[in-house]
Amino acid sequence: EHVQSLTFQYEDADGNPPATAADVRRIEVTITIRTAKPDPDYTLNGGYRTYTLTSVITPRNLGL
Repeated sequence: EHVQSLTFQYEDADGNPPATAADVRRIEVTITIRTAKPDPDYTLNGGYRTYTLTSVITPRNLGL
């Protein structure tokens, strides 16, 4: 409910966008969430605090 964005970035072995799905070697997942209620003492983002988490996934079975 409080997710502002969710992105998936696919990369080949060199860290570039893959030409085909078979070239995918890593997946970077980024999610940004925000607080349910605004914080009156926080002036950015309309008073809502946000948190961004990024993780890189390297599935073992890709590229076999």
